[in-house]
Amino acid sequence: MTIRDDVEIHPTSYQRNGSPLAGLPISTRYLWEVDDTETDADKYPIRTIFQLFYPMVENDPSIILSKEQRKAAYAISQCKTGGVGFTGSYCEHCGKVIIHNASCNNRNCPNCQSIEEKIWVKTRKAETIEGITYHHSVCTIPSELYPIALANKGIVYNLMLKCAPDSIVSICRRKFGFTPGVISVFHSWKSDLGFHPHVHLASTDAGLTADKKFINPETKVLESGEHFLFAGSVLAEVFKNSFMSALNAEYDAGHLKIPSPEACEGRNLLDPFQWMDFSNMLYNKKWVAYSKETFNDHGDAIEYFGRYTHRTAITNNRIISVVLDEEHPEGEVKFWYRDYKNNSEHAIRTVTGKAFVQMFLVHVLPTDFTRIRYSGILANAVKAKNLQLIAELTSSIYAVSVFAGKTVSQALPYLIPNYKEHTCPCCGGSIKQLGRLFNEDLIIRQKKPLAG
Repeated sequence: MTIRDDVEIHPTSYQRNGSPLAGLPISTRYLWEVDDTETDADKYPIRTIFQLFYPMVENDPSIILSKEQRKAAYAISQCKTGGVGFTGSYCEHCGKVIIHNASCNNRNCPNCQSIEEKIWVKTRKAETIEGITYHHSVCTIPSELYPIALANKGIVYNLMLKCAPDSIVSICRRKFGFTPGVISVFHSWKSDLGFHPHVHLASTDAGLTADKKFINPETKVLESGEHFLFAGSVLAEVFKNSFMSALNAEYDAGHLKIPSPEACEGRNLLDPFQWMDFSNMLYNKKWVAYSKETFNDHGDAIEYFGRYTHRTAITNNRIISVVLDEEHPEGEVKFWYRDYKNNSEHAIRTVTGKAFVQMFLVHVLPTDFTRIRYSGILANAVKAKNLQLIAELTSSIYAVSVFAGKTVSQALPYLIPNYKEHTCPCCGGSIKQLGRLFNEDLIIRQKKPLAG
């Protein structure tokens, strides 16, 4: 553990109502350390990139940022630096108080998603149905719609997350007579940080009929040995019709912001006739929706799909180098990505630091947008009731997850092995978590310089 020398506990914190430090023994007041381990720039290079290059983006008058993008940029640059606060832990044996830099907990931050992902996976595993397969599908929209999507993120993203699972539910009801369970996750990026909105879907290959009978139909078998209920081309067609019908309704209601003709390949989409031609072109175009892995084990399905649920546009381990010097006044960032047009081989992309920040911020989600959703028999309103019924019909066991309704701090004892055995680094005594420390609890003598 490295120690910060610019932070100390305010003497009044031990008496102030509401402080996590209130009530601690007098003997502990001068036994404190500040853990500075997580300010290491090499450990969180994306944070370093935002610290160095976000001011260039923010101060450029030609770049318009939303409040969500500004909030995300600030959170990422300050995450685990002490800039968004601290948390404390207290040794009940020797009285040592250890202050930790707090995480920003912003859902767009690549430093803060691992615990939430683990909680999600553990919770969903308790909701899986034994003895059935789970299927992974992906729905996308054509590139001609990207300008509309960028100008109307909330509307377009919500339509995609509604129409994609509804398409799977519709196909299963029409072809097989049952309602499946579907988990949907929205992503907006390609591996190289380009814009590519799409929806990942994990759906059950079994479900409940209208009269509450459980059906587990025989799936088709491809020459490759894969099992599936319907082809990707069928899903693409149903999704296209559903999405375009909903998008046209939004246009007719005047809810869409229409980009300039330059952004729309010369089309003036404010003109209803040109919009109609544009819509007809998209209806006649072949859309892409494809089926990926089918999981014969429900546990493997959730573990695999969990990789998609809390993923951000890029992770720290993909950053190769960050440079800011006289030769690179706007900085230089190198990162690797998978080139799916070249057998998923690793490739390297080099951009300016300013461009990297701009590319990342494109993928910041709108406020109040829920990127993980549940449909069919797994819809939140009926999930518990349906899973209990299926357990009874299949003579299996359904038990509510121990993680249900728990906060991150409440879930930690169940996630970290031997959590209760974590001991004080000084004396080996048991550690008690104090929670978030307020500004009034600490004295900041000087600001920590930006990593670079």
